[in-house]
Amino acid sequence: MIESFAWLQQQQLPASAARNIATRFGSSARERAAADPYSFISLVPGFKLAHAETLAASLGFDPGAPQRSAAVMLHVLTAAAQSDSAEGLSWHQ
Repeated sequence: MIESFAWLQQQQLPASAARNIATRFGSSARERAAADPYSFISLVPGFKLAHAETLAASLGFDPGAPQRSAAVMLHVLTAAAQSDSAEGLSWHQ
């Protein structure tokens, strides 16, 4: 876990995000990150789109990757559903 934590911090992730990933995935964290850095959004508490963008950029991930599109859409819909604005979407719409 310590090696995964150190590697994740080298990728410019905040300590809390790196710790949560390393704790959850241990030695497989690096392989998971290389396969899909956006997957952590739904798998790791407190891991945000901004963290995924940082990790993906650090790994040279293609900004046009389908994983990114799906993560951005999930982020937008979640934010809209949680919004107090009258213009926000609910999950039922």
